[in-house]
Amino acid sequence: MTSNLLRKMSAEALYTQIGQLIETMPDLKKPGPISPETHRWLGRAYALVGEAEGVTAQIEFQTNRNNFHQYRQHSAEEMTGLLYRALATVEVEVPASLAGTFIPAGNTFDAMATAAKIFGLAKAELLIVDPYLDEKILTEFALLAPAGVALKLLCDAAGYKEILTPALKKWVQQYGLARPVEIKVASARTLHDRLVAVDRASVWTVGQSFNALAVRAPTSFVKCDPETTTLKVRAYEDIWSTANALIP
Repeated sequence: MTSNLLRKMSAEALYTQIGQLIETMPDLKKPGPISPETHRWLGRAYALVGEAEGVTAQIEFQTNRNNFHQYRQHSAEEMTGLLYRALATVEVEVPASLAGTFIPAGNTFDAMATAAKIFGLAKAELLIVDPYLDEKILTEFALLAPAGVALKLLCDAAGYKEILTPALKKWVQQYGLARPVEIKVASARTLHDRLVAVDRASVWTVGQSFNALAVRAPTSFVKCDPETTTLKVRAYEDIWSTANALIP
């Protein structure tokens, strides 16, 4: 049962939109005039809080918004709290595979736990696309994938860190075929997404690079709809086929 019986959006869509709004939250405590972008953000937040929890929560949000100029710090904290409460309200209604996929800044353990949940779904192949890969993808994340799953890492020639090569060499020496990993480097500045593709059947976009996941800003893992999944899998298979292998 939902908190707002008049909802028009599904719990899944609402959860995704609130999480993305949190991820793009402006600095509400910053003094000075409110920019048009911040006004638009506040408008969306007002609408989504109401959609999630109903008119009472929406009035509470609007009251703080009305006091925003006079009581900037307090109102910012109250509105932020209402938005996170709305996210938590909807989170209990979504499937387990979607819950927990929006991670506040500083919650790096939660980010790793969410990655583990998604990586653990893989039965045969896990593709990670991230222009800025470094050794952390191996030292902190790769072992979250089940043993025997083929791990394919795709990075960008203009963004990846050279330390990835010696890290790959040590990985191969230690795990060999028990945990197969292949890394490829696409042409410079051709990668823009950060995503995880599981068995070529499911795709999650990732809000930040894995080397800084949820360290300084909120981030998200958002599951793509079937049509987008098909398009992204096909596109990155093509990029993978022409990218250069990183030789350990």
